[in-house]
Amino acid sequence: MDNRLSTLIVNAASGDQTAFHEIVNAFEPLIESIIKKYNNRSSEYDEDDLRQEAAIALFGAVRTYKSGQNDVTFGLYAKICIKNRIISQMRKASVTVQQPEEIDFDKKLSSEEYNPENELIDKENYMSLLNLLDKNLSNYEKTVFKLYILNISYNEIAANLGTSQKSVDNAIYRIKNKIKKLI
Repeated sequence: MDNRLSTLIVNAASGDQTAFHEIVNAFEPLIESIIKKYNNRSSEYDEDDLRQEAAIALFGAVRTYKSGQNDVTFGLYAKICIKNRIISQMRKASVTVQQPEEIDFDKKLSSEEYNPENELIDKENYMSLLNLLDKNLSNYEKTVFKLYILNISYNEIAANLGTSQKSVDNAIYRIKNKIKKLI
């Protein structure tokens, strides 16, 4: 391993953000190739999420790599860490979540303030929104959104999906932006 990369790894492992950003920039082609390889298989996972997971894996590789070892280069070690994390996150994103309860329209029919016209419009708007979300959100975002609208906390969503709270926070931020653009 060249001296520059060794120095960057040591500095980044001790908290130097500039050194870590240089490592991320140096390994960007590797990250992109791994993301393309695995995201082409399903194309349903958001690429921003995958990049974030790759950066987390690279940071983990920086912190756990033993620079004195001769059997594995840092590049290979980082590649394995990134690949494993991406695969793991894609598997977790494919976990199905129970659908939120549908509106009980039969129950509403019996209520005194029932207005069939408003009810039909509400149902059409609801179905239209669900279709838009289905077409515009990644599987991961759909899963996070379903849990979010069930009033589950970010921590609980992260624990359910086996991901970080920051990943959930970022997904919700993207979901809100997509919804704003759609509406």
